[in-house]
Amino acid sequence: MKITLDTNILHQEGYKSQNMQVLARLAEADLVNLYIADLVLREHDSKRLQDTTSKIQSINQNLKDINKIFSKSGMSVAKLESIESAISELSKETQENISNTTQAWLTELKISKLDFSMECYKKLWNDYFAGEGAFKKPKNRDDIPDAVIGLCIIEYAKVDSMVVICKDGQLKGHLAKENNLVVYDDLASFIASKEIQDLLSILDSRSANIEKIKTAIDSDRFKESIFKYIAAHKSDLWYACWQDEDIENTEILPLPVRGSISIDGPLENTIKDVEFGSVACVEPKHYVIPIQFFAQMPLSFVSYYMDWIHLPNDKKEGIDIYSMDGDGVGDFTMSRAARVTGQVVIYFLEEMTAETVLAHAEFIGHDNCKLDVEYVPGKLYLI
Repeated sequence: MKITLDTNILHQEGYKSQNMQVLARLAEADLVNLYIADLVLREHDSKRLQDTTSKIQSINQNLKDINKIFSKSGMSVAKLESIESAISELSKETQENISNTTQAWLTELKISKLDFSMECYKKLWNDYFAGEGAFKKPKNRDDIPDAVIGLCIIEYAKVDSMVVICKDGQLKGHLAKENNLVVYDDLASFIASKEIQDLLSILDSRSANIEKIKTAIDSDRFKESIFKYIAAHKSDLWYACWQDEDIENTEILPLPVRGSISIDGPLENTIKDVEFGSVACVEPKHYVIPIQFFAQMPLSFVSYYMDWIHLPNDKKEGIDIYSMDGDGVGDFTMSRAARVTGQVVIYFLEEMTAETVLAHAEFIGHDNCKLDVEYVPGKLYLI
């Protein structure tokens, strides 16, 4: 099976997510072959560099402000100077570190690059002027990167079929029309597909112990124990946070989101309809199981005060404003029902059998338990 990823999937997953580690396991066993367009890598690395550089600049400015405060009060700035020196060194190393992590990922997953041929180049400009393919309209320069990536994928698919993981609306719709391409919205749904689960089963069947452990983890007894643990007060789920790109369907909110939006863990006693997906083995002592549930979720977001003022009274109910600036931009809070997804990650602290896994499931979170269980947030869909 041949697979390729779009830039937005790399932004979402990074190189070390649970889904990416499952993909790496399949690649290492030569059960899948991965391909990537060079422009995807360049877009991903440039955004990482831009984001990191912006954060470093912000840190430097804050350090300068602290330095001024210290200097005025006669306090020593020696420690600040050492921090500034370390930050400066980090800034110099950033681009090289980003490049190195990308190369390591390409090597680990045995990824081949997709070339942009002369035929693709001609087709790109034909589509650009006609507003066809990945272009939303004629001469829309913003769509050029997606068009280049799409043409690289389509060119390869003339020779062999390919799975594309892509969530960009225009590009996804364009690629979905190709007969030799199968398109998935995200890596999690692809990993959960029957094709990948069958490949994982083939891989796991090489070890009878892995198959038995997967059966134990998939048992109602084990799943009840792990959900009781992750949903407890002050658990991973309690402290989970979703922001901006992790949240879907924000357009259904009664107020338009004008800036950032964040959602914390579920409101107490509102979780229902819990469902677990298929258990996947990343390594013999590392397992992952998808999870989804429905709950009332607390939202914090930025919107305009006047938008709130003009809401009908019935829609204002439950929406609170707790601050506002001079331009009429306010911070609002409310709760909303949502479908919440994620993964439960299970690490064994020692070699275990299916029997000992079930025995330790009763004591997850206790000091002597040999299971380390963690909830990793996925996407959140407002309803």
